[in-house]
Amino acid sequence: MSYPVRSRNRLRQHVPSTLPHQTIGLAGLCLFLLLIGFSGCEFHTGGVTDADRNESPHTDSRSTSTIEDSANGEALSGINNVHVLFWNVENLFDDNDDPGAYDDEWADWWDSAHYHRKLDHLARVILAALKNDSGSSPVTKHDAVILAFAELENERVLVDLAERLRELQPGMPLLKPAVGRRDTRIRVGALAFPAPGRTTAHLFRSDAREILELEFTYRSSRTASDTALHVLINHWKSRRGGRMETEPQRVADARGLRERVNSILQENPAAEIVLLGDFNDEPTNRSIRDELRAIDDRRAVRNAVALNHIDVLPLYNCLAATDPGRGTYRYQNQWQLLDQIILAPGVLDERGLSLRDCSIYTYDGRLIRYGEPWNYGSRDRLEKNRGYSDHLPIRLRLRMIQ
Repeated sequence: MSYPVRSRNRLRQHVPSTLPHQTIGLAGLCLFLLLIGFSGCEFHTGGVTDADRNESPHTDSRSTSTIEDSANGEALSGINNVHVLFWNVENLFDDNDDPGAYDDEWADWWDSAHYHRKLDHLARVILAALKNDSGSSPVTKHDAVILAFAELENERVLVDLAERLRELQPGMPLLKPAVGRRDTRIRVGALAFPAPGRTTAHLFRSDAREILELEFTYRSSRTASDTALHVLINHWKSRRGGRMETEPQRVADARGLRERVNSILQENPAAEIVLLGDFNDEPTNRSIRDELRAIDDRRAVRNAVALNHIDVLPLYNCLAATDPGRGTYRYQNQWQLLDQIILAPGVLDERGLSLRDCSIYTYDGRLIRYGEPWNYGSRDRLEKNRGYSDHLPIRLRLRMIQ
């Protein structure tokens, strides 16, 4: 969940046009027809207008655009485990006070010292969350790492976070950044080793945040077979303005996301798919329960595969059975489970990647203070009292079936 707008001014990043020549030709034809008085010509480029950036009533227009095709997507051999972490890091902005779109409310206190202090706080938690059960090194040469985030300003904050991780943990593999390209105040993104073979931004509503899909290929340490993993990172419409009033926008995101899941499953019913993020809805809300069809019954999800009806195939919400007294975000003295991990049946079988465990990560309780997530704080907080984020991170561990 995002706080009311309080971010810093930023220059809107220019995205070079990639329109094909046919589209340019169509545009010219439309312009000619408009000049002679014909108004029935329409074409879509997938671009984002100023009006799209404003909050607006529910719309269901769909636009999906590929933002990056990485050349670093070769299968990583020798994988035993995949460590996945998601964290809404609460307005992680860099220390550049650029003139432009989003900023003045923080300009009088947010500076380089605050920025690097927050990076350090986040990095220490992430490294602790990646440690194995014995508390030793966060990762080995046989481990893949996927760190997913919400509320990032840009790619630079990911690059700086990766650098801080390597400073604190010498030998940490080089984590490659991936971030949404749409010009919004906050974005989703990830750091990963190995790099994803393909990164796709899905836009299911014109006024939505992108859903970022990362596709990885892993090779087990004992066989020559490859396993593909799809990870879709979400940050849905906040509840600011009222839960029921904003619900249609989250329902639209859920429908688009489910359509994407179905398209993957149609090609491979046993596909390994992980949906995670800040959904701004809880497991029992309509968007999660009815539209995504995510439930907390692992056995029922596995058994449903035999029915072979992809459109109604349930998904497994591995945090949905969390004790009601726990959650990832606290609002009006009540815990809410807004950050979730949802798995396709392929992650539950005994082939390729398989679920080991998932959990809410509290850093041995240090991420909670006075009964709620310990955030970094605003201008007037004492430096010694600065924490991390207003959300708790969630962790997923997968093992490669050898």
